[in-house]
Parts: sequence; C-alpha cells; structure tokens
Amino acid sequence: MIDLFLHNVFQLNTLLFIMVFSSYYFLLKNIDKKRKYFFLFLFIFFSLTIKLIIPLSEIRDFFTYTRVLSDKGHMKIRFVDILYEPYFLFLSKILLLWFSILQVLNFYYFLLFILSISFFIWLAFLKDISLWKKYFLFNLFFILFTFILLRNGIAYMMTAMFFYYLSKDRFMISFFSALFFHITTIPVLFLSVLRKKRLNYYIIPLGITLIFLFFYLFLNESSLLFLKYKDFKKNSVFYNYTVHNVVFFISISIFISYLIFYKNKLLNYFYVSLIFFYVILFYFNAVMGFRFSFYIFLYLFMNTKLIFSSKVDAVFNKYSILFIILGVLTLELFLLV
Repeated sequence: MIDLFLHNVFQLNTLLFIMVFSSYYFLLKNIDKKRKYFFLFLFIFFSLTIKLIIPLSEIRDFFTYTRVLSDKGHMKIRFVDILYEPYFLFLSKILLLWFSILQVLNFYYFLLFILSISFFIWLAFLKDISLWKKYFLFNLFFILFTFILLRNGIAYMMTAMFFYYLSKDRFMISFFSALFFHITTIPVLFLSVLRKKRLNYYIIPLGITLIFLFFYLFLNESSLLFLKYKDFKKNSVFYNYTVHNVVFFISISIFISYLIFYKNKLLNYFYVSLIFFYVILFYFNAVMGFRFSFYIFLYLFMNTKLIFSSKVDAVFNKYSILFIILGVLTLELFLLV
C-alpha cells in the first residue's frame, strides 16, 4: 500500500511539472494579451501548487543545507564569512539567533521560489529573445532555480539579466550585487569589462599567467578557491560524473557552433575567458565545472546580438515544444531522485 501511495504521489508531481512546462510554453507562444495572461495564471498556479505539496525533505540538497547550517550556522561570525558566503552562511548565522534551522531553510526556499518565478515571467515577456531560446533556458533551469540552488540560484538569475542588458550595451553596476550571493560570479562580473576587447597575441601570455594563477589558488590552502574546491571534492566523492561529462561535451559543442556563426562577436577576452575558466574548473573538479557551465549557456542564450536567420529561428520556434523532454529529464535528474 505504501509503495502504491508513493507511486501515485510521484505520478501526480510529474503531471504537475508537465503542466508547468506546458503552460509556460503557451505563455511564450501566445501574442494575444488575454490568452497570454491566462497561461501566465496557469503557470503561477501550477508552480505554487508544486511548491506547497512537495515536502522540503524530498528536494535534493535539503539535507546538505541542513548539515551546513548545523555545522557552521551557529559558529561565531567571522569576517571571512562576509567574503565567502555573504548571503547564505553569513545571513543564516544572524537568522539562527531567533529561528530554527528548518524555519531559516523555509525562508530561503520561499524566497528562491518567488525570485525564480519572477525571473521566468520577466524572461517570458522579453521580445528580443527568441521563443526557442527562452523555452530551452526554462526547461534547463526551472527546477534548479526554483527549488534547489539556494545559494547560487539567485546569482545565476541576476547574471542572466546582466548578460541580457550587457548585450544591449547597458553596463549595469547594480548587478554586481550578485557577488553577495555566490563566489563564482567574481570572474564573470569583473571580466565583463573586457567584453569589447578583441583578441590579439597578448592572449598567449595572459593565458599562461592565468593558468599559473589558477594552480596557485587551487593549491594554496589559505585561498577561498581552495576552500571551495575542497568542499566540492569532499561532497562529490561518490558522484556519477556521466551527466557532468555530457554537459561538458554539449557546452563545448555549442561554443564551437556559435563561434562558427558569430566569430566576430564572440572572439573577445570576456567570452574566451569564460570558456577558459570553465575548462580549468572542469579539469580540477567536474562538479565545479558543471556549475560554471550555466554561465556559458546564459551568456549565449541571453545575448540579443547572437541572432540566427529568420528561417532558422522559425524552424527552432516551430519545434521548440520538444524541449519539454529536457524539462522532464531535469525533473528526474535534479529533483525527484
């Protein structure tokens, strides 16, 4: 009886997620305002229903976050906490003075849900990003941004918006506040100042310098990067790296494809540096590389200057509903496991 009940619950949750994926697709596809707002209502309704019925204990990484707060949350606040985890760890230490670990995590998950839904609604109403690109990003990131990534989910969303406005030549300093949410935004945000610098022979000594710098930071036990690397290495001992390797192959393939079509727009220090960081991180730890690969996807798909021909775009838009398969896969991989 218990197995049958759990099976039915799993089927219900899967069905609700499919309704979310479907309603968002029609939200993107419809131009008529009344229909668009109808599917917007359905998207919010089904998303909120999922949020309310799925226990936090069933969400991946919930017990990891619980352990982190249990181990580090009640420790004395140090200055390094402001640098290392200014949002999650530092704020948690303050909140835990008045609230329990479960209450603090409930707060974070609720905030993440609100911000993620808002982000995807903002994305849905953008007119200069193709339907298929928006639906690809939604199916790839909805589960992660809405339910799982408490610490870096907000940073990814802020960086995605930063990339969008950056492609419209609007360099918005306000998005540097993403630094407070996750340390991985540091190279992304600060290297963005090089977005208009074309590649030249200086890339060779620069690349060699960066390689030595990376090795120094990864091997220097007093550096923040070493501490992050140590955490990832410890927590990913028993990981199955198949998904990470597949994502690495896809990321590099998409990079090469875009480079063929948009060579003049991508051969700059900013984008090449992102790829460089990704490859080096993946070399040291596949999980670290996997997390950084999201910035590569977001940069390419949120860039309004990287536009395919109208015919190619029309074909991708026509069959974009097939990305729902990607959404179901992310559901299996990242949540209901």
